[in-house]
Amino acid sequence: MPLVSIRINNRVYEMACGEGEEPHIQSLAADIENRVAALRLTMNGAAEIKVLVAAALMLADEVRELRRSGGVAVVPPAATRDQPTAVDSADKLAGLFEDLVTARVDTIAAKLTAA
Repeated sequence: MPLVSIRINNRVYEMACGEGEEPHIQSLAADIENRVAALRLTMNGAAEIKVLVAAALMLADEVRELRRSGGVAVVPPAATRDQPTAVDSADKLAGLFEDLVTARVDTIAAKLTAA
């Protein structure tokens, strides 16, 4: 399984992905990085985890609104079921982002417990 380097909030992460998905994952990560950068400006001085959680919530809200408005099919038509959809990619990235946030929260919690 290939690894792809992505940068979010000025940190580099090595992420596993499917063969040939590297450019797509990097593009999704760039979108998240842009959101995080904009949030850092509006949430001046906020803890890193709060900025990341805010970005995740914004993205989840957008996906939900698109699904609600019919802008994104929750179940793709039969002809395209074997092909990844934007929702599949968003869900995959959301899962990776959730893992990242969870790991960061766990690290912070461990440091606080040790102190």
